[in-house]
Amino acid sequence: GPSPAPAGGGPAPLTPADVLDELSELLRDAYVDILHGDTNGYIDPTKHPKAYGIYHNPSGVGEGNAYGFALNHIGVAVHGFPKSHDPDDDGSPVPSRDVVFDRVSVNDLRASVSEVVGLRVPDKPGVMMNDAVGAVFQLKNVRPDDGSPCTLSTLDDDSRATYVGNPASNAQLLVAKAYLNGEIGDSARRNSINRDVLEWAEHGTSLSSLLRKIDPSGPGFVCNGDAMAHVQKGVVAFKMDGTSNLSMNKCDANDIINIGTAGSQSCGRTATRDYSIVARSSVVGYGGADVRGFSFAGTVDARIRRCAVRRIESRGGGMAISYDIHTDSRRVRMYRCGEKDVRSTGEWNE
Repeated sequence: GPSPAPAGGGPAPLTPADVLDELSELLRDAYVDILHGDTNGYIDPTKHPKAYGIYHNPSGVGEGNAYGFALNHIGVAVHGFPKSHDPDDDGSPVPSRDVVFDRVSVNDLRASVSEVVGLRVPDKPGVMMNDAVGAVFQLKNVRPDDGSPCTLSTLDDDSRATYVGNPASNAQLLVAKAYLNGEIGDSARRNSINRDVLEWAEHGTSLSSLLRKIDPSGPGFVCNGDAMAHVQKGVVAFKMDGTSNLSMNKCDANDIINIGTAGSQSCGRTATRDYSIVARSSVVGYGGADVRGFSFAGTVDARIRRCAVRRIESRGGGMAISYDIHTDSRRVRMYRCGEKDVRSTGEWNE
């Protein structure tokens, strides 16, 4: 069978059967507690501490970017805010066209956008290491109750931090090792976890030694992404991006709240251009704590009449913007639009 997995800090390596059993138990515990337990749809931290540490969602709302309505040019909407002309996106993307919103409201939209920090792929700025299905290999994830690390021995000092692992990360490393050893085929070709990471996990060396190998002149991490390395853009009621000839009349955004926290400082100061952000981000720094009523990015020829924004809030110290006309949008005309109670609270990691 495939090579044994890293030992996860223990004296003996884990076999593939060990890894599968641990992962199956983790998923089963989460499933049973959420659907059939007596903890009101949450994972029991006492009975199933491992599942709780990795999967518990304390807010009970979505942890990814959240949109009331989303328009975009043809193609995926997981990168940064789009442009109408983008050399990185094959020139001029085909926009959504001739769109009308009349008397439409978005009410009580909430999310707790959660950042995922990933290791940088060597010589590829902004690219996170991911497993065979594209999920980021996470080292900085923490338990939701006390903030203790799920994958490392400590978060306080990279020179002392070693790989401890958990059932999910051990499974990612097992598949990566088998793929790099030629024991499984092209089905795992999306994997970008390299041998430096495997050797670091197996030998119990410090995190700082790994970071020096993969990124000698940088932080070694990439920020502003989610679990699939998509760009964090926060909460937006009306995401009217990548559109040509848009008409909106009497549309309202009410009680739009992002309760996510400020971004990680693992990639440098978040307000500067040397902040290591995931590829295809459109702004500097962390965007997951932001909230917008209306976004017009890469949008051309829009008429916005009698629209309103009432109470939008970023609780993680991000930007709170009622109407954002950005990237290379042009000819966006607004008539008698209003805003009330637009605020950003909490702490911002400068």
